[in-house]
Amino acid sequence: MDPGLEVLDVIDDGVELTITVESTVSVTGLRVVWHASAGEGSSVGQPARRTEREPGGARRVAQARLVVSGARDCEVNTWTEQSDLAAARRVLTARTGVWTTDRIEAIEDTHASIAKGFGVSWSTWAAVMRATQRAFQGDLSAADQLSRGALLRGEELEQNAGGVHLLQRFVLRFQQRRLAEEIPGLRHVAQASSVFRAGAALAALASSETGHIDQATTIARDTIGDDGTLLPRDVFWLAGMALLAEVATTARDHDLVPLIRDLIEPCASHVVVFGTGAAVLGTGHQWLGRLATAAGDHASALEHFDQARAIARRIGAPYWEAQATIDLARALADRARASDRRDIRRLTIEATSIARPNAYERILVIADRLR
Repeated sequence: MDPGLEVLDVIDDGVELTITVESTVSVTGLRVVWHASAGEGSSVGQPARRTEREPGGARRVAQARLVVSGARDCEVNTWTEQSDLAAARRVLTARTGVWTTDRIEAIEDTHASIAKGFGVSWSTWAAVMRATQRAFQGDLSAADQLSRGALLRGEELEQNAGGVHLLQRFVLRFQQRRLAEEIPGLRHVAQASSVFRAGAALAALASSETGHIDQATTIARDTIGDDGTLLPRDVFWLAGMALLAEVATTARDHDLVPLIRDLIEPCASHVVVFGTGAAVLGTGHQWLGRLATAAGDHASALEHFDQARAIARRIGAPYWEAQATIDLARALADRARASDRRDIRRLTIEATSIARPNAYERILVIADRLR
């Protein structure tokens, strides 16, 4: 087994240590998960690096396994302080950051187990994750209902789930081509000076999808800066960049397209997750394919979309399979070769066959434009 996959086994072992028979949470176990996934030199929220590409990856796996082995005999501590809750969220972030095609189903179990360990304090988050899972599985209507239910559950328990609901609702409306409904509620997050800086990406994409291209690109530039360093590399970074990639692509912005493409290229194989699991936005390949199309690099675009389709199909994400399929057709149309017309029709039919019964309106509108 290569080190990259092996370290994920270590993470799974660490997760198992987090929940005891008394439903308390093991500090040691959570730390194992965090350190195994983050690796030396990584920061909280920064996209997890692929271990197999790092020097000494096998050595780090061995060290992590030693920690796991020793942790099994350690005394279990109960997490009671607010700082412990924050630290647990960091662990969830770390676990989320290494979602891979063969581990995607394990993430909800991890969240649910830790939620159980914290009891009522985490019940709202468990409800949020159920909504995320249904959206990931392509059932947008059920996800919408579950997201509203999580919001109400949070209100009952005096837990603020408004921000998570905003993210989930935004992604659902994007997929349903209903972002015009969200613009009034996104005005406050368009301010790049806000704490939730990546939230400006939501306002930028909503502007772009509703035809306000200049406003969208202005927000994008203000959010990431001339060199892309203004957007903090926190748990929202990759998803924020993915949304801004779509803005840059739609605008065919000659500055933003190469800048964002370079920034997210190392994350091509990552599952793009907003926060600690509130929403999933396909894979890095999806957004890199769009950027490559805008750059006129059609060969790279086709490769990225092929990868995005294959991964989405393998992990059971039908919306993102359909989106990658229709975007592959768009890339071929952009290449403007007569020999591609048959493939464009075939891909459009494939995407539509997934989108129509599931009411993926955004994909259906794109398909109509290609006909």
